[in-house]
Amino acid sequence: MLSVAGAQQGQGERLAALLGPVTERLDSAVLPDCGHYVPEEQPDALLDHLLPFLQH
Repeated sequence: MLSVAGAQQGQGERLAALLGPVTERLDSAVLPDCGHYVPEEQPDALLDHLLPFLQH
């Protein structure tokens, strides 16, 4: 499972903390300088995490 969150000062690591117990493998990232709209605010950073995840 992949968790990419924005809002470093908001939800941040909380998403990973919620998903961790319900999956065997969790790749997570909190993107700096990003709010709630990750694809719009940090599209390149999102792809940096998404593409390697999809290749596995």
